[in-house]
Amino acid sequence: MKNAKKKAAIYARVSTDRQECTRQVNDLKEYAKRNDLEVVEVFIDITSGETQAQSRKSAKIMFDYLRQERIAVLLLSELARFGRNAIDVQNNIHTVVHELGLDMHIHQLGLKARDRDGNINPVFKIVTDVMANIAQIERERISASVKSGLREAKRKGKVLGRPKGFSIQGEALLARYPKVCRELRQGLSLRKIAKLCDVSVNTVRKVKAAMPNG
Repeated sequence: MKNAKKKAAIYARVSTDRQECTRQVNDLKEYAKRNDLEVVEVFIDITSGETQAQSRKSAKIMFDYLRQERIAVLLLSELARFGRNAIDVQNNIHTVVHELGLDMHIHQLGLKARDRDGNINPVFKIVTDVMANIAQIERERISASVKSGLREAKRKGKVLGRPKGFSIQGEALLARYPKVCRELRQGLSLRKIAKLCDVSVNTVRKVKAAMPNG
């Protein structure tokens, strides 16, 4: 008799309703198919990564679900989908891996919390701790840079405020899309950045305009 497939759940998150989770979810479903996993639930949040997981609607439902159902592994496209607050991310991982005893797969890193025998992968904690802190530092650095730029612009007498038709203030926009900011600084094309970050070209263009010296 053929062994039953292990069950998996997917968690995806985007910051605004202008973004889509399609690529995140599809990539993880493809991974599950290749690794003989059955995806039984997909949880999607549309909120900032600064919002703690227990305050996100779908994440809260997901944790309740994981406590009640026999799920083997939680799949994420990248660690930042879990959040951009290092302590919150580390607490979420501890809940899933240690308290609930599940496996976790971070697709972007090609990293799993447990080995084939179900033992904890010591490298997983080291890497995820570092990545969680890097994500938070990047967010804080961008925020500080934006505030500094605004202060300098104000000192020079420039008129501050939202351009006509611009729905998100520059500081908030940059804080929401740190990965887009990072890729823009690398000099990549708008279309390539949009594809890498799973956002629209228009969003990349707005982020570029909101960046200091953008």
